[in-house]
Amino acid sequence: MPNPKRTLSITPCESRKPVAPPDLWERLEQEVSRLKLGAPIIPPGAFTSKQFCEKFSLSRDQAHRRLFKLCSIGKVEKFGHGAGSYYMMKS
Repeated sequence: MPNPKRTLSITPCESRKPVAPPDLWERLEQEVSRLKLGAPIIPPGAFTSKQFCEKFSLSRDQAHRRLFKLCSIGKVEKFGHGAGSYYMMKS
């Protein structure tokens, strides 16, 4: 049985929301556009399959087959997946 002498009082909590900087949306838009439009960042000495195609005048399929073979024999190492992948010569 509940004790009739006890009462439960609930007081509202003060809610402190974080305050966003005034240029938040502008900075986010700049960052998103930089990521969409900017070239992929690859380390010095690395190359993409597109650069490999252009250097050796190969089709995309030929370049991928040759890069796969170079990776399988241990001459080249692939980093990343999809559009962000790049290759480096093993030393």
